[in-house]
Amino acid sequence: MTKSRRIVPCALLPAMIAITLVLPSFGAQNTAAKRPKTTSKTASITAGGVKVAFGPRGFTSVKVDGDEFLADGQPQVKSVRFTGLDGTAREREIGRYMTFLGFGGRLVTHSYKWGSVGYIYKPTANGVDIDATITNTSPDVLSGIMVQFLSLRPTGKTTFRDGVRAGSGVDSPTAVQFDDGKHTLAIVNEDLSRPLYAGFPAGDDKKPATTLPLLAATYHADIFPHPWLGAPHIDRPIYPGESDHLHISLRAARTPAGGKQLDLCRDVENKYAAAFPQRLVWKDRRPIGYLNLCTTAPHPDNGRNPRGWFNNDPAVDVTTDDGRKELGRRLLALADSSIPHLKATNAQGVIIWDSEGQEYPHAMSYIGDPRHLPPEMEPIADQFFQKFRDAGLRVGVCLRPQKPMKTVYGDVAEQVQVVDDVYNLNDKIAYAKKRWGCTLFYVDSNVHFDPAGRPDDEKAYELLPASLFEQAAKANPDVLLIPEQQTTRYYAYGAPYDELRQGTAATPESVRRVYPGSFTVISVATDTSGGPLDTRRTELVDAVRHGDILLFRAWYETPEMKPVQEIYRAAGR
Repeated sequence: MTKSRRIVPCALLPAMIAITLVLPSFGAQNTAAKRPKTTSKTASITAGGVKVAFGPRGFTSVKVDGDEFLADGQPQVKSVRFTGLDGTAREREIGRYMTFLGFGGRLVTHSYKWGSVGYIYKPTANGVDIDATITNTSPDVLSGIMVQFLSLRPTGKTTFRDGVRAGSGVDSPTAVQFDDGKHTLAIVNEDLSRPLYAGFPAGDDKKPATTLPLLAATYHADIFPHPWLGAPHIDRPIYPGESDHLHISLRAARTPAGGKQLDLCRDVENKYAAAFPQRLVWKDRRPIGYLNLCTTAPHPDNGRNPRGWFNNDPAVDVTTDDGRKELGRRLLALADSSIPHLKATNAQGVIIWDSEGQEYPHAMSYIGDPRHLPPEMEPIADQFFQKFRDAGLRVGVCLRPQKPMKTVYGDVAEQVQVVDDVYNLNDKIAYAKKRWGCTLFYVDSNVHFDPAGRPDDEKAYELLPASLFEQAAKANPDVLLIPEQQTTRYYAYGAPYDELRQGTAATPESVRRVYPGSFTVISVATDTSGGPLDTRRTELVDAVRHGDILLFRAWYETPEMKPVQEIYRAAGR
């Protein structure tokens, strides 16, 4: 069957919507097989050093200071997903399309049996905006769509800023920028209010791609690269008879002498900071110590120390009155011996990571609920925390947004996701503040877990929205929230946690561009002297100078304590 095509001149555009709604059926064939014929008529836009030309197929040229970047300029629908109103999946192919043109080639509309996608190109100060309007005329829900706007061919080896090729727009702005040695190009999602996967497919740095297709999708597709917890669920259904709009901008400029990349996305980063302003005010950037009172399972076989106090010490016995009293004495002695280490390092405070003990294996090990202490800790906890406060130190605990529970029958413990994460987290904070005066809160496992998934499958986890921490920070402006996982927006309300041994020595530049006053709590715990504390000393000094906080173990004279002191002195902190 020959594919039908039709070119509609500008004069007929007012009737285009009506025509779209009564289109005849087309055969089930992808658009990539046969494309509309190119005519000689083109339109062009020149902005700064960028010159863009259009024809019936979309882009016909993308030049930066005379160098051609276009590999394929025809917009394409790469995939569609449909769902019935009852929630069941519907099989539906992309199918063939008819092409309509308008505004001198700057409007290209592809009409399908199920709806239409219209692409309109608008000049900007340093490039072109691409607005796509997706209309669903089918009786089903268009639950996901992926489009390719164009494909670029860099003139040299590409280097992506921050190593980022694509973004989701979930609690972070999407501003993908790369340099090819001569030019700097950027892709930006202009719509800050609605998430959208946008950018380039995953690549191999050892085998640079010769072409870079620019994609956008209203769902997560494996073609996009993503870090741990960097593939959030996006829900942008287009119901029958409705439309959705995507707003992407392509920006470009010649790279200045010296090869340093330009910042073509500053306006979007500033808009993001204005839309989600930084609320956190925490002037004290001195280091923070932490104590681990226990060790996770397996515990001693004798059953007398089920929560692993003092590194699973078999001499601990919490089953008798005398044993619990002796444990209390040892805990108070530990506080007394830890305070000099905290003072010597000029710490602002200490976080007790496991005041509830560690009765269960990882990842249940850290209970994160100070409202439920074990019987051996309950009578000594107030005196234990007070020792640190009497020494002029802030105190804190580990929290989790989930609620620890046991099964009705049996002895299985698990962290249960609650309906109201904000209430649960705020209630734990309020309890620890009232009872012990806590102001430092490490928030472990700030994720939702899909019970149908496997614990070792990263796709089973989804990061909790930053708005949860916005509400918690608003209700508790006098505390420092330290979430384990983070996105850019998390830095508006807290100081996320990271680790030197995981490669982090400072707050990411991508975050600082949005929130210049942001800071990270970086654990520098090490089993030996030297290592990254030496090899990355310069970075750590600069990080502390810019406000990052170093976190160290404080229950004995650990190898990181002296380097922390030296780093703070070198940073002038």
